[in-house]
Amino acid sequence: MNFTKIMIKNFKCINEASIELAPLTIFVGPNGSGKTSILEAIALFAQSNRRKLEEAVTREAFGTMTEEIKPLVNFEEINDIFYKRDLRNELSLGFEVELKEGELEEIMENLEGQRREWEEKARMDEKFSEGAKVFSEIVEKMKLGLEKNRRISYEYRMKRDEKELHTHILTIGNIKIECPMEKTTSETEVEGFPLEVDITGHAYFLPETIILSTKGQTVLNLMKVMEILRRRVGDIERDREIFYISANRGYFPWEYEGKEKNEVGVNGEYTIEVISKILAERDLKKISDFEFFCSLFGVKKPWSGWKRRRDILTSSYLDPFIGSPYNLKFPHLGYGSKQILPVITQIVKEEGKVILVEEPEISMHPEYQRRLPFLFAYAVSKGHQVIVTTHSSYFVLALGEAIQGEKLTPEKYGVTEEREIKLDPNNVIVYHVDRDREGVKIKKLEFAEDGFIKEGIPSFVNVERKLFERILR
Repeated sequence: MNFTKIMIKNFKCINEASIELAPLTIFVGPNGSGKTSILEAIALFAQSNRRKLEEAVTREAFGTMTEEIKPLVNFEEINDIFYKRDLRNELSLGFEVELKEGELEEIMENLEGQRREWEEKARMDEKFSEGAKVFSEIVEKMKLGLEKNRRISYEYRMKRDEKELHTHILTIGNIKIECPMEKTTSETEVEGFPLEVDITGHAYFLPETIILSTKGQTVLNLMKVMEILRRRVGDIERDREIFYISANRGYFPWEYEGKEKNEVGVNGEYTIEVISKILAERDLKKISDFEFFCSLFGVKKPWSGWKRRRDILTSSYLDPFIGSPYNLKFPHLGYGSKQILPVITQIVKEEGKVILVEEPEISMHPEYQRRLPFLFAYAVSKGHQVIVTTHSSYFVLALGEAIQGEKLTPEKYGVTEEREIKLDPNNVIVYHVDRDREGVKIKKLEFAEDGFIKEGIPSFVNVERKLFERILR
């Protein structure tokens, strides 16, 4: 799982939120409550990697971006991402990760290497003894904290008032390093030690490194920590880790010109090509998974491949009711099928990614909405972290079926083979998101022992109560 927590402040309609994440996190609530803003904030992690936030926000500001590399989210101007569109508000975006075993080893080895360098310097020249002492005290506490709690958090703040201020807050174990920067150098205090800070690219969302010094001597170089954080968020140009599938999807062309894509795209526009790559890999398990989950949502034998010319792709599928030959193409699919196909494709194609999905239930019959938990349980089993927004009570309430475990059979579900799917209740969190004049309200919904939501979905229950009262008059 890439992120254990996200922190958002003064971003779009969100005044302030600190949200614990699970392998499957679902946000449900009224329109305009801030659910999509949460997904967009996470998408900006990747979009802003190695860039200034301002450069990452608008399509025109990408500069080096080409038509083939599209932003996950884009806005008209920088004001659009500030709470109340007021640049005087301090915008803050941050996340927390739990280090994998290999990542922890990388950091510990890097710190140990710096320790040996300091010992050698202090042995050769007494003027380095003070720096060695500062390094030793900070790093020993840092290492002890990491051994107890393998979590690192990073937060970036930007404020434009009389001056432009960029603040980087890095918490490693139980050591907090807060660096307010108007330029590449500044001052801070860590564990009672006054230190100088040097951040090349201080205006970047995730700079290459943070260097702490005392009296001109480098005390600690945090390049390895920042490298791991940048790896976690990935980059939209290369090493993609975060994928965003928006509600503005569902269009399939009759024919498609290949663009060498390995992701379905924000609007699902590259789905045909990614399907062709899944089939071309000849990975029988992956193909079987793809066909199984397509059949779970009523799409039989989906296929995509090259049409005579090597640069033109076409598609086909089998109608599950009339048994038509392979002469139906994806544009013939019902709109609900077109909506879910990019989601299935992205989940099957990769492993261990962050997949943001906006309203997977669009145009789906309640029976198919009820099956969504099985698809996302599979995604979690592949190491994905899936973060979803929804307006579907069927999807949320049906989580209990996946938590209890369900045998999906061809007779009952129309799938290609029999499979049993079970979702660990510890791997899912559901939040109800609402908003009033005071700001966004995010409430974690509790599960009962049987895996179903205890008290229903608050804003949905209100609507149901009003309707029942009207019926019973």
